[in-house]
Amino acid sequence: ETFTEDLQRLKNWLQQCGITTVAMESTGVYWIPLFQILEKAGMEVCLVNAQHVKHVPRRKSDVIDCQWLQYLHSVGLLRASFRPEQRICAIRSLLRHRDSLVQMAAAHVQHMQKALTRLQQTSRRLQVVEAACWLAMACAFNVL
Repeated sequence: ETFTEDLQRLKNWLQQCGITTVAMESTGVYWIPLFQILEKAGMEVCLVNAQHVKHVPRRKSDVIDCQWLQYLHSVGLLRASFRPEQRICAIRSLLRHRDSLVQMAAAHVQHMQKALTRLQQTSRRLQVVEAACWLAMACAFNVL
C-alpha cells in the first residue's frame, strides 16, 4: 500500500529492525513520499536511477529486484542520484505544474479559436477572450 499511514508503519518497522540505510529505485513518482518520510526520519536513503541497475541478468520480479538492490547497496556498489534539497524540489514541482497549466490553457484557446471559426465569428472576439484569459492567469500567479 502507498497510503501515508502504511508508509509510516514501514518506516517504524525499519527503525525497529535497526535499519539505518535504504536503497530504492527512482521510477515514476511513487518513490517520492517514501523517500521523504525515510529521509525526514534520519535514515540514509540511496536513491538509485533505475536505468543504472536495469540490465542485470536474471532480474525477473520485484522481489528479485529488491533483493538485488539490497545486495548491491550492502557491498557499496550503488551510486546515489543527486536530489536537491526539499525547498528546491518543491519549487521545481510548482514550476512544472505551472508549465502544464500554461500548455493546457493554450490548448483551450485553440479550442475556442476553432469553435469561433465554426460560428464564423471575427478574430477580434477571440483576441478579447484570449486576452482576458491570460490576464486572469497573470493575476492568479501575481505576475502583474
